[in-house]
Amino acid sequence: MNSKWIVEGRVGSWYWIGNDHGGVVVYDLSTGKRKCELYKHARNCSIRSIEWNEDAGIVSTADTASRLQVVKIVKDAAKGWKKSAVVFDERLNEQVIRQQLLNPDATRVLVATSKWILLYDVVKKKRVSELEVHAQWWPWINHPLRPDLVLLLEHSAIHAFKWDNLETAMPPVKLTGQEEYDIDYKHYATSEQGGRLLMKFVSSQPAPPGSAHKTHHLSTLDLSLLGKSTILHFTHHFVDPNTLDIDFIIGTTPSVFNQGSILLFFTKRGWICSIDIDQPVPQETYIRHFFVPSHWLSGTESIMARVTRKRDVLVVQRDEIAVFKNALDQVEYVNVR
Repeated sequence: MNSKWIVEGRVGSWYWIGNDHGGVVVYDLSTGKRKCELYKHARNCSIRSIEWNEDAGIVSTADTASRLQVVKIVKDAAKGWKKSAVVFDERLNEQVIRQQLLNPDATRVLVATSKWILLYDVVKKKRVSELEVHAQWWPWINHPLRPDLVLLLEHSAIHAFKWDNLETAMPPVKLTGQEEYDIDYKHYATSEQGGRLLMKFVSSQPAPPGSAHKTHHLSTLDLSLLGKSTILHFTHHFVDPNTLDIDFIIGTTPSVFNQGSILLFFTKRGWICSIDIDQPVPQETYIRHFFVPSHWLSGTESIMARVTRKRDVLVVQRDEIAVFKNALDQVEYVNVR
């Protein structure tokens, strides 16, 4: 089972699982029980990613056979949701889908393959633009403050494009502060409050003597400055780069202590922790919330986690799903100095 995305409805709580049999399954977040299978791709094709827009009622899914489906869904009293119509369905022959991304109003879907960046008009069911990939794959994200822009995150620069047609929206912005690190592009988070991008950096050098892990930093980039400066600098949250022993970033959620946001992350020792990203840097404390059972940390399968609007934490490994209710109410401040 692959948990690629979690969807929490405004009326009731739901999340989606894309499984190894090509199915898109709806679960009730309040009970953890399966509600229904929404629809299926081919039987032997695992779902690679899920994108969702509740306002438009649009789900976009990609599988390991490079098939992209965009489906219209509607609410259902018994099942929560049900399939209404297939809006768009295309197979990209001989191209591996690395990423897909819906724009904020779900009228465009961007598909990044090993060879091309493709932009589709979901309403008119046609391809509207394409860019050839000349180097390695880099991730795309929606601009947290500009719904008309989509951002390409390279190691040394950010490129902004228009969602309408993938035309360049502004000159590339150079990035600094990450030169000696590899960026973990699998795990990052954005905060709409302040427009920040939070990422984990991993040293490009071997692990220090006596350590099993490479040096890493938790860093923030202020995306509200895009278009105002030709250079943006990553800010590191802690003086000691290995303070938090981060495995991966979970996401952001509003803080209960102020009007800002907290960032949740999972440590290599199995703790769900957080920091207040609005505090001055370098920070001197972080918060430890709860520990994931040790038997979940064994084996070769990776753990995936998300935080919901109600501040519950969903953790998935293999075919096991756990919902930690009110888990963030457990607070233990840890001093790093």
